[in-house]
Amino acid sequence: MTSPDTSTVSTVTPLSTAKETRRRRAAPRTAVAVSTTDLVEEAQEAAADNRSELATQTGERLVGDDPWGRSTTFCRWAARLAGIRWNVSVGGIQHIPATGAALIVCNERFGGFNPLLTAWALTERSGRVVRFTGVVDIAPLGPLSRKIGGLLSDPAEVAGALRAGEVVLISASATRMGRHAGRISAGQIEAAASLGVAIIPVAAISAPLSRSARVEVGERIHQRKHRVGPLTGPELADETRFRLQRLLDQTAQPGSLMSVVSA
Repeated sequence: MTSPDTSTVSTVTPLSTAKETRRRRAAPRTAVAVSTTDLVEEAQEAAADNRSELATQTGERLVGDDPWGRSTTFCRWAARLAGIRWNVSVGGIQHIPATGAALIVCNERFGGFNPLLTAWALTERSGRVVRFTGVVDIAPLGPLSRKIGGLLSDPAEVAGALRAGEVVLISASATRMGRHAGRISAGQIEAAASLGVAIIPVAAISAPLSRSARVEVGERIHQRKHRVGPLTGPELADETRFRLQRLLDQTAQPGSLMSVVSA
């Protein structure tokens, strides 16, 4: 009878031992990996809790506060910069409604920032958030403009904000003379008219190299009753332009400081 081959047994035993050793060595590494993952998750949760607590303490969110992307924190810093750039006097602030939607129409000049200037000044004085249109849908300008209350000029977006009870500012087309009112979008005016929203002209007088500026709020434009049709928007846009031009003429009368600034 043949005796067992001891060399074969001795060869198998070291392989089994080696596998067990590898398993034992792998176990601590797996534990360390899991432990590291847990630490990372705990750190992320702690950071999120800190951000949430900070937002609660300051009464605001650190990102866009509303569906249009406006950030209260970002607006606060932008307002400080605007206060350094402009020294604005505001008149007729009582014409801005305390509640409800309103469409504000202001003039613009080439190279000017009347929509920004007017929206900031009216927000500061009225206590209501005044949004402005004219945002370009291109990064990074688009997202940054939205953070300070900007909207697209699309009548659908304007109508959506008005439907939500917001105060929206649109501007007439830019002109070379600051005292001239340009064309006004009939689509944006019609969006307000269809909702029965107040349309308010605002004269903005400013100059590129001057800190002094003037914002004069006019009376609400009353729409004609029982006048609905394809010409409602264009007719009301022409009426708004006429009222805006008259307000500009009254605000920047010849010989006044504002007439020199806007020239």
